[in-house]
Amino acid sequence: MTSSDELARRSRLAKAIWNTDDLTTLLCDFTGLGLKAELRSRELRPPSELERKDLQLHVGCKNVLVRDGVTQAAIHTAQPPLVLVAFHAVVARHRLPDEVREALEHGPIGLGVALRPYGVRRHTHGIGFVEPVDDVGGRQLLRVHATLSLPGIGPVALVDEIVYASALR
Repeated sequence: MTSSDELARRSRLAKAIWNTDDLTTLLCDFTGLGLKAELRSRELRPPSELERKDLQLHVGCKNVLVRDGVTQAAIHTAQPPLVLVAFHAVVARHRLPDEVREALEHGPIGLGVALRPYGVRRHTHGIGFVEPVDDVGGRQLLRVHATLSLPGIGPVALVDEIVYASALR
């Protein structure tokens, strides 16, 4: 059962997420923790028709970069590590500056962190309240769907995120 205090904090967090361009910085401020991205998988593959439409990709676009992972506390003694967000990102890699594309394809850097110097804008399309517990025992709190865009370039990524209750700490 969810307490009224937790419901109020969850609503404040959802409103803050809706209005932010930088989820990582928002969660750092909200939790007081340093955060880091941990990639679970990364692959190049052809975009689906829906991804092509949502990212406004031309038919000649051969591949998108798909990244799955988690954002977790940078320094934490808990085992398993304290996970705040699980993410799935589909990135129009051909629209990225070369150094960003290289960093995302070969390093663990977070997408928002990599795009921050280029004026990334986050366009939240939906936030849903969820209650399930995932396969490793983490209590899910919010499901977020957003598009990231760069000025003068347009949409560069689709993101789906699960924000965990640990973000309310």
